[in-house]
Amino acid sequence: SILPFSIILYLSIPFLSGGLNAFMLGEREANHLGYNSDLIKMSVLIVICLSVGAFVSVTGMIGFIGLVVPHIVRIA
Repeated sequence: SILPFSIILYLSIPFLSGGLNAFMLGEREANHLGYNSDLIKMSVLIVICLSVGAFVSVTGMIGFIGLVVPHIVRIA
């Protein structure tokens, strides 16, 4: 079931939002504001990997392609 992973996602985002907002200023400025940039990056990476893996396991490969293709097109 996808429920545990979605709960982890929804509960962790408010705790990471301040650090992510500081990252919009740049990594150096986030460090000066008192955020541990390595911890924030690792936390965000873990949350994203868990949630994308859970969503792809439920929706299948078509859902994964629907998530990735817009970003690939934007880069190109």
